[in-house]
Amino acid sequence: MLKKTMWTKEEIQNITKNARKRGNVLMELMKSSNKKDWVIAEIGVWNSKSTKQILRGCGDIISQYWAVDFWHPSDHPSYRDIITEEWDKLHFYACRLMYWFPQLHVVRMSSLEAAKIFPKKYFDLVFIDADHTYESVTQDIEAWAPLIKEGGLITGHDYNRSHPGVVKAVTGCLGEIIKAPDLVWIKQL
Repeated sequence: MLKKTMWTKEEIQNITKNARKRGNVLMELMKSSNKKDWVIAEIGVWNSKSTKQILRGCGDIISQYWAVDFWHPSDHPSYRDIITEEWDKLHFYACRLMYWFPQLHVVRMSSLEAAKIFPKKYFDLVFIDADHTYESVTQDIEAWAPLIKEGGLITGHDYNRSHPGVVKAVTGCLGEIIKAPDLVWIKQL
């Protein structure tokens, strides 16, 4: 159970209002609690920027950080031109971060397969920023939400008109959410 049990919508908005990047939004939330052993999953890691930023800023209060990504060629327009060797390099970079951050666990598999590894109510925070199609975001939310502790946070990125699949899936699965800076969405469970 989270030691800081619940934030109000207004508290979350106030805590995150000055954050500029998605990593800052999550770090501000974690730092605002009195919890010292966060268990986090990041779904969709790509180049590990958020992973590294969050672990640098909050590594002292994170006991486990699970970085999950397929790192595999995709038909998605944004990633279509990335060849297998480049995906391998991105995965290797994420793995190298484990040297500096012992709480980091890198999992190279689909998010749906990775979700099967964990028991229910395992995570304090899950951040979803993988495939942005309606079907994929819906599946990710449905797979990972049961793994979040009561009072925990399910969050994600790219909640805007440019990503209608994200907006439709998040709203359809979670109802009202809190919008934070840098297109981050937040729902406390």
